[in-house]
Amino acid sequence: MTSIHPDQDSHRVRSPSRDQHGFADDAFMPDPDDTGHTPIDPMILQNQEGEHLNTQHAKAIEALKSEHGTLQSQNTEKMKAQDRLIDELKTKLDSCEAVDQSLYERLSRLEAKQTEQTELIKSLQQENERLSQAIRPVVPGRQPLSITTRTSPRNLLNVMGCEWVTYQLTHKASHFLASYKLASLSQAQRASKDQP
Repeated sequence: MTSIHPDQDSHRVRSPSRDQHGFADDAFMPDPDDTGHTPIDPMILQNQEGEHLNTQHAKAIEALKSEHGTLQSQNTEKMKAQDRLIDELKTKLDSCEAVDQSLYERLSRLEAKQTEQTELIKSLQQENERLSQAIRPVVPGRQPLSITTRTSPRNLLNVMGCEWVTYQLTHKASHFLASYKLASLSQAQRASKDQP
């Protein structure tokens, strides 16, 4: 009986297995290269690259969506901060306008009071002048009285009374003028301090 050497068996041509239609199972399989590795089908490589690109594209879209959402949130916060700042500025502006209106009204009242006081001073000066004109005929030259002057008690009392009235009016007018000037100066100083 003749034995078959294993190396001899390796040189035999194997008949490929066939399916039910009579086609060999490995009819469409590429031949192995020189290294003994079967090369990958280009269609499979293309599909794998396409899936990889789709995955990267989807990840990039998700990253852009996330970044857009973050920027939108930051923009919303900035808009809210700007609205709050605008409201604060409007409130300050309204307050300044109210202060200006109050100062204007106070200034108007001071001017009206000053005009009234000026008219009163003019009236007092005219009254003083009228009284002075009325006294001059009684005391010609307004000479000071002497003890030796021969004047009846009644005329002496009249002259002294007129002199006293003139002195009182002059003193009161001078005092009023001084008080008015001091009050006007104080009001002007307070008004200048109240201005921002």
